[in-house]
Amino acid sequence: MLLKRMASVASIHPGWEKTTIAKDNNINGNLTPEEAAINICDFIGSDYKNGVYWDTETNSALLW
Repeated sequence: MLLKRMASVASIHPGWEKTTIAKDNNINGNLTPEEAAINICDFIGSDYKNGVYWDTETNSALLW
């Protein structure tokens, strides 16, 4: 199948971000939204395993 050779799929968790969405996030969050975006772009540009669920905060695979 042609598509199988052309596409990779992953689910990405951006990590706990410092935002104002919830009051504790801005205090306890570990990453700024900008840092999370950089981590996501770095992951997408890497040679990741197809079907992985990736946590960009810890830079590790998560269990489904």
